[in-house]
Amino acid sequence: MYRIILFIFICLFSVYSCDNFDIEKFKKEHPRSNPLDPNANSSSLSPVVFVSVACGGNHTLAIKSDGTLWATGRNDYGQLGIGNNNNTNNFVLVMSNVKYVACGGDHTLIISNDDTLWATGRNVDGQFGIGNTDSTNQFVKVTNNIKSVVCGAFYTLAVTYGGELLTTGNNFYGQFGIGNINSTNKFVMVRTGVKYVACGNYHTLIIDDGGSLLATGYNNNGQLGTWDNNNRNQFVQVLSDVKYVACGSFHTLAIKSDSTLWATGNNNNGQLGTGDNNNTNKFLQVW
Repeated sequence: MYRIILFIFICLFSVYSCDNFDIEKFKKEHPRSNPLDPNANSSSLSPVVFVSVACGGNHTLAIKSDGTLWATGRNDYGQLGIGNNNNTNNFVLVMSNVKYVACGGDHTLIISNDDTLWATGRNVDGQFGIGNTDSTNQFVKVTNNIKSVVCGAFYTLAVTYGGELLTTGNNFYGQFGIGNINSTNKFVMVRTGVKYVACGNYHTLIIDDGGSLLATGYNNNGQLGTWDNNNRNQFVQVLSDVKYVACGSFHTLAIKSDSTLWATGNNNNGQLGTGDNNNTNKFLQVW
């Protein structure tokens, strides 16, 4: 009998307590902290908001929405720009006021908010464009008025706000498009009227102001799309009405103004998306 009375009392107390419990007040005073909980209180979290990322041979750089630059990976040449040559497997803060980053095999270029270009890492081929071949583990200033930058394996290309294409570093395969295979440790101006640039390990593609796609450099797998496998040291037109281009190590993809997708080059792993594994030296419509 005693147990029955105790049970009824506990039930009545529980009902009364729940009826008078302010659940909304409790939520505000005890916000959830599990970031995987969709009902979590966002004010209690510190979400990581990355807006862009670039990958080199074995290193990664990323930019957050507040303009901070973060790095991780291999760092034997100082390509992370953190002031030492120690590898890391966690993202570490490098610098602030960064709006663009590009990575080569073992070097990194960034564009700061004031449009200045900075470089770090391996520079034995002059890929920094600062007039020497000294590598560094801290970012050094290169030049001003840069709109975009891309990195090949051992060379760098940049486009100014005036549409000038600049290049520096290794030019063994003619990837500069300057009519020879002479390398340089200073940026040289290649041409004007350039809207966009992309590069693979040793080949370069540009889109000019008229939407023409032009190619130069290494072409062993037909990555230039010139209908042959001969290297070029001058830019040749390969497509028209192009609005975007991207390069892998030895293959190239382009999007035309009608949003069709075209591909050429190495296809050993099906990276062209053509339904087979055959290489091609001419652009094929994929989609």
